Amino acid sequence: MILKVFGPCLGILLMILPPKVSATAISCPRPRGDQEWNKAEGRRYFGLGNTMFKAEKYTEAALAFECVLTLVPYSMNSRHRLAESYEKAGELEKALEQYRLALADDNPEAEALRPELQKKVDELEARVARGESSPVGTPAPPMPPRPRMGKPAPRIIPGLLEDFPDRRHRVDLHLGLNTSASSDPATFVGYFWRHNPRVSWGADVGSLGLGLSAPSGAAITGRGYFVLPSAEFIYAQLGGLFHIVFGGGLGYLFAQLENTQKVTADAHTGFASLFMALDYRINALLCVRFSLRYHYILGMTGPGDESLDRSITGLYELGLTYRF
Repeated sequence: MILKVFGPCLGILLMILPPKVSATAISCPRPRGDQEWNKAEGRRYFGLGNTMFKAEKYTEAALAFECVLTLVPYSMNSRHRLAESYEKAGELEKALEQYRLALADDNPEAEALRPELQKKVDELEARVARGESSPVGTPAPPMPPRPRMGKPAPRIIPGLLEDFPDRRHRVDLHLGLNTSASSDPATFVGYFWRHNPRVSWGADVGSLGLGLSAPSGAAITGRGYFVLPSAEFIYAQLGGLFHIVFGGGLGYLFAQLENTQKVTADAHTGFASLFMALDYRINALLCVRFSLRYHYILGMTGPGDESLDRSITGLYELGLTYRF
């Protein structure tokens, strides 16, 4: 049901996915005292470098591998790939420097590479001595600015699950249209904290239009005010700009109900919530979210003391999120 409703929206957004991102968007985070964090960040930049290298974007690949070595200075594979990227980009002297450093490294990873590294050093020394500055028949493109240290710039970096690791907090503002025509729109705000690159957790607070029914079939309408602690999981990333997100939580609902005889009453109950969302990253700060949410509301007591049926309320939501 979720894919049937949400599929067309996802297809349209994929059609407008931007194909390119500027190399100047790459910005290295500053290394931390937590070596596991440095290794995790390094692995992600290593993946970005490989992606750029395969796409023959060698200057961007070199910047990504420099980021890896900033985070994990002893990574032999990264230094080797950096040298290859410099060579492909026409920066022969820089490539030679990196090959020499790799050859002099006593890291056990270098043993199997030593014959190839020595061959590369000899070859590039000869080419530099002849005055070559770029691969045969290929003009050397200018190198973009070197990566900046410190806080990442508010731009998109493709291929990373979490593009802005320093922005761990998020505030949401949502408007939801109920699938039931008799119910009022929902509005709510939320705060979430990013636990790791995929998982965030927090809480939403807001109001929700209700359309319920009693076992007798009588319609009950009203408005509820809820608190919803929840968590969400980034299932997939598309091109660095779109995230497919799943989430849910358990909350509590305080409602003001009215039956067909205009009798009103207060009620409250627990409820569960599940959602699927598509996020579009505008920049480092702002994100637009399209989501389909289902609230499973437990039974309550209506205005005439009648017990109300358990019900499922669907919402089509449009939201705006702010990271800081």
